[in-house]
Amino acid sequence: MRGQLDSSPAPPLRTHSNYRGERNSRLIRCLPDHANCALFITNIPVEVSIAEIFDIIDTGAVSSLHIQPATEVHSTNAAFLVFMTPKAAQTFKQRGAWIRGRELNIMYNREGVTASYASQSRVLMVDVPAYLINISYWLSFFSSFCAFSIDRILLQPSNVSGSGIMEFRFARIEGQSRMCLKGIRESPTLQHIVNVSYGRDPCKP
Repeated sequence: MRGQLDSSPAPPLRTHSNYRGERNSRLIRCLPDHANCALFITNIPVEVSIAEIFDIIDTGAVSSLHIQPATEVHSTNAAFLVFMTPKAAQTFKQRGAWIRGRELNIMYNREGVTASYASQSRVLMVDVPAYLINISYWLSFFSSFCAFSIDRILLQPSNVSGSGIMEFRFARIEGQSRMCLKGIRESPTLQHIVNVSYGRDPCKP
């Protein structure tokens, strides 16, 4: 049992006035480039999905990706991309990137973010019984306590008969994968039924 459960473009990041997620606690203005994990990217075609952007990232694990939609002033989207390490950000910036035939403008973000070596990931591996392999159920469950954006959802094989592993690739760790992992572990309904852990970020080389 393996495959991509949801190949449609991911919806934009939803924000709510009652959002109970976490905020980035590592923002530092005028952080030197050599220590900065945060990039600001412009010239992204408006039709590009979050999944397409993640597909061109292969220099290191990502802490967060947030899309800033086009406006009347700017006809293309922009993105705030934060890696886990400054080396990954530096390599991505120096190498450059193209998407749908368009070269992206990549610069360091003015509000920098320091490195994070925590053993966390934007990816969750959720080992579930067959009857819980249900995308609508999980999106509704996660939406009950946080706002999030999904890169994609995959189905991986499980060592347990009658089970499967749902791989959720979120757009960020803080306020998304971390909150959802906590929500699963603290849910009385899911205890002793579902196992959840962080997975490897495919953006790592």
